[in-house]
Amino acid sequence: MPSTAAAGQLNVQCTAEQIRAALYASNHDPEYFDTAEAVAERDARIAAGVPVVRVTACNSGGSGREAYALIQSGIRHADGTFWPSIEGCPIVHFRRRDGRLTDAENARRLLHRRFWGVEVPIEWVNG
Repeated sequence: MPSTAAAGQLNVQCTAEQIRAALYASNHDPEYFDTAEAVAERDARIAAGVPVVRVTACNSGGSGREAYALIQSGIRHADGTFWPSIEGCPIVHFRRRDGRLTDAENARRLLHRRFWGVEVPIEWVNG
């Protein structure tokens, strides 16, 4: 279902329809979604949430120059919770450009061009 397949781009779902379809297809916890009411509640939360791509950037330790970013597509709810798609999430390793900036800001400066064609908001967060 990924659609950012061009060279240099990341392999993530990039439209609201693709993200919602991936979440509808997966039951996050089969033990919890075992009743019709629970499935209806899940479907309502998926429909009401905002599809986003979340980039969580973290320092990989050591000298502080190396970092990585975990890229997930999913739904952000009004209460602030995030339901990620269970599909494969790319991890990108990179060298920080500026030690004065946060990991998320370094990742945004280095990776933002790879998200060309993504039609949903992109959230850059520190991990």
